[in-house]
Amino acid sequence: MKKIKLFLAIAALVVLGNSCSSDDDSGGSSINQEQLIDTWQIVSLTENGEAVELTECDLTATVEFTEDEIINNNAFFFGGECETSRFTSPYTLDGNMISVGADIDLDDLPIDLGDLLGEFIDEEDIDFDPPVTEITTLNEMTLVIRSTFEEEGDTFENITTYRRI
Repeated sequence: MKKIKLFLAIAALVVLGNSCSSDDDSGGSSINQEQLIDTWQIVSLTENGEAVELTECDLTATVEFTEDEIINNNAFFFGGECETSRFTSPYTLDGNMISVGADIDLDDLPIDLGDLLGEFIDEEDIDFDPPVTEITTLNEMTLVIRSTFEEEGDTFENITTYRRI
């Protein structure tokens, strides 16, 4: 696999827009940014309809929305340890669509991809197109994000559920 699913590294976020409906029955046309602004902890993840078994380490990952930035505190196993990385990116909210800045400089990532991936991939082979992200649920305690992205000609869908902390 020549591309990295930076969505998962950036937030399963990430979060990294389409259409949305929310549990507050706002008609599905718009998200109240004030309700989105907070810190959210990952609860579950599905990839292409299949539940992903999250480790205790994975479950410590959070995403924080401010007025103009997404702050991803990712957690992953590396070298037998639960490691964390922090990635901050500007975002825009248009109705129910979240768009994260697409101009990501790999040198600005909080981890060295060479160290992380070793001989598996050359950084020159990384091609990143931000996923299309749709908020499907937003209420007092729950945020559900559906992201679609393409990799090597295939389309993938991730649904990530978060709880407000």
